Amino acid sequence: MDGAFYSTEYTYNSKTKEWHPHIHIFALLNEWIDQEELSETWHDITLDSYIVDIRRVKKTKEHGYSKAVAEVCKYALKFSDLSLENTWEAYLSLKGSRLTGCFGSMYGVKLPEKLTDDLPLDDLPYMELLYRFVFGKKSYYDLEITKDVKPNKRNEEG
Repeated sequence: MDGAFYSTEYTYNSKTKEWHPHIHIFALLNEWIDQEELSETWHDITLDSYIVDIRRVKKTKEHGYSKAVAEVCKYALKFSDLSLENTWEAYLSLKGSRLTGCFGSMYGVKLPEKLTDDLPLDDLPYMELLYRFVFGKKSYYDLEITKDVKPNKRNEEG
């Protein structure tokens, strides 16, 4: 593995009254990971689960890898799905925990000393993300639109 970034997500099953922690990871691989072998290793670590799901990310012409990145970087917990008691339990359990990270070639991105507003951004591509808040019994944010904006396209449009 050349590098990766990840986030940990927690869901609660109200029927079994159990928490389900799982990891979303976007990895740059030198060689494909054997899912069966990883499943055995995961069982050795957890002592109770063989469940792993490895998928090749598809790069789309319009969005590149942005949808996969958005999935990995989403929330760690949907508080709107939890009772007050479970929200408190999650807070006490996860307070101070590192829920995201990166390593390898995806580690150590240097931030500029000046604010990004001071950088000449006119020639750089960027991504627009539009989220919609869905209010209801189980409120959540829904990623509606992902748009890659390239400088030449932006300048041609206006």
